[in-house]
Amino acid sequence: MRQPTPAELEIINSLLPAGGEPLTDRDIIVETIVATDNLISRSKSKWHKDALAQLAELAIGISFTADHDWSNVDKTMGRVFAAKVVRCDSAPADLLDRCGEKTNNLQAIKDDGGYFTLEFDVFLDLNSSAARAIRYGIISAVSIGGFDYTDVHCPLCNTSFFDKQCPHGVPDSWYCEDEDMAPYYERKDVIDLGEISAVLIGNIPGAGIKRKT
Repeated sequence: MRQPTPAELEIINSLLPAGGEPLTDRDIIVETIVATDNLISRSKSKWHKDALAQLAELAIGISFTADHDWSNVDKTMGRVFAAKVVRCDSAPADLLDRCGEKTNNLQAIKDDGGYFTLEFDVFLDLNSSAARAIRYGIISAVSIGGFDYTDVHCPLCNTSFFDKQCPHGVPDSWYCEDEDMAPYYERKDVIDLGEISAVLIGNIPGAGIKRKT
């Protein structure tokens, strides 16, 4: 947690209502959040590498809230004002075997050319309960919500599951039940993103408040 820079304050104030008193570095703090990555989720899904950049473009201005509760504006804690994709050669060891997906995660990292994370910078009221909860580690895991995408990609065929040449089923009963399932599916061609929420358990094991290294 840190104070915003002058350049960041300019961006933050551009997201506020017109005519309002501008915020200063005495009003807010900034927190960096790992919003998602390119590893396999608890629901057998994964973001396509190109989708992370698309999510970054859609993220500016979305709310940081709690519980994916879209009907309660009082649960809003802050807003995203910056987003970027970060590449590393490998993922943290404690994430690779989460959900029993070590073999698939290693192959996915190899296919993608690295481990990619999507990072959001969020501003919060300096004196808010949310800022205190983050400071003491009470708020840790996060999850993005309100997203939409137009394609689901097969990692075995390197093509869309909607391609008639792909014989595999999406490992999700919403799409199919009794087919030769792929080990996971990739979300691709993102067209919308609504919010990012604090949660107890996120679908992406590595998504959360950025930890000290």
